[in-house]
Amino acid sequence: MGASEFDVSGSLKTWSVLDKLQNIKVPTLVMNGKEDEAQNVCVEPFESLIPKGLVVRREFSNSSHMPFWEEQEEYLTAVSDFLKK
Repeated sequence: MGASEFDVSGSLKTWSVLDKLQNIKVPTLVMNGKEDEAQNVCVEPFESLIPKGLVVRREFSNSSHMPFWEEQEEYLTAVSDFLKK
């Protein structure tokens, strides 16, 4: 771990899960907030690398890092809709 999340060092510096995403065989919900550190550019590889048809992605336009708190109704609706599929 580095001085911050923007200064990665040590054993996690080159670690990535991207090469394992094709192994996901269950429906997957990927969510982020518009002001989250995990911006769209960070979560888009998950959409393209998890097998097609299994990913539902939702960006919360009025949230930072906690859409479950900042947009509770929209968050619960997104999770509920995903689980119903």
